[in-house]
Amino acid sequence: MTEMTYLCFVGFLGVCCHIVFVKTCYFRHEAICLSWTRSYDSFFITYPLYEYILLEKDRIVTYQHSGTTVFFPKKGKKYKILIRKTDHTKVMAYGWLVLEICWALFFLFIVIWDVYGYLT
Repeated sequence: MTEMTYLCFVGFLGVCCHIVFVKTCYFRHEAICLSWTRSYDSFFITYPLYEYILLEKDRIVTYQHSGTTVFFPKKGKKYKILIRKTDHTKVMAYGWLVLEICWALFFLFIVIWDVYGYLT
């Protein structure tokens, strides 16, 4: 097996650990996109400003915070987001989690392909 197989396996483990962290520390909620700006480094990364309503200690609280995502959101549309359980100002777009799952499957596919090629 090549060194690339080991690197892909380490990448797979790292992405899986981050997915488990996100699934345990964040909860899914819906938010409305108010506006967004594009990243200067990448064409596909945007920073949308979300507005979401939560019920905290029998009070309704409205938050407006920006997250990071990999698509171009539409203003005024509802999106799924992930909100940190301990700090409700930390927001992550649900698209990031889906992208990380795709990366994990890609790394796993490369590892299985190389191990299968090595064994045959």
